[in-house]
Amino acid sequence: MSKWILFTDGAADKHAYPVENINGVFLTSNTNITVYVRNVVQPTEAVSDDTITLTCTADHSERELERLLKKLVNKNNNVEVKVSNGITAVAYTAGS
Repeated sequence: MSKWILFTDGAADKHAYPVENINGVFLTSNTNITVYVRNVVQPTEAVSDDTITLTCTADHSERELERLLKKLVNKNNNVEVKVSNGITAVAYTAGS
């Protein structure tokens, strides 16, 4: 059974992916982490990855990235990423 990651920005704004669909996680600034996930609707080279941008409190993005990576390597639990003390927004952009 696959391990899943759920990105939540509100009750009606949730996106879940199998963890193995994550292609990369990048620290892009002191306030942003970008997660690249294989587009599940059209998972081909012709369609770019979906992106999830995590906006963090200033100078907390490195800590939040480390926290996310620790959750991903834990083999027993699914992962939820949501607005919390260090993460102020979770934004989804579909690949095209």
